[in-house]
Amino acid sequence: SWSNITIDKNTISNCVDKGISVGERSQPTITNNTIDNCQIGIAVKDSSVAVITNNFVSNSVMNIKYSNDDGLPSRIDLECAKES
Repeated sequence: SWSNITIDKNTISNCVDKGISVGERSQPTITNNTIDNCQIGIAVKDSSVAVITNNFVSNSVMNIKYSNDDGLPSRIDLECAKES
C-alpha cells in the first residue's frame, strides 16, 4: 500500500479479472502497456491516484474502472496522445 511506482511497457492478456489493479492509496504511473482480452483493463480503487498514459486496451468488457469502495475518492488522470 501507499506505493508510488511506474508500470511501463508490459503486455498483459487473457486475464479472467483485471489486467492491472491499483489499490490501497497507491499513486502509480501506468504507461505504454498493451492489455488485451481481460474483463477489466485497468482498475483503480481504495483512494488511489493513477496517472494513465499511452496504454492500449482492447477486447475488454470495461477498459478503465475506478471506484471508491472505502468511501474515499480515487482519481485517474488520463493523458492521451495527440495526433500530429
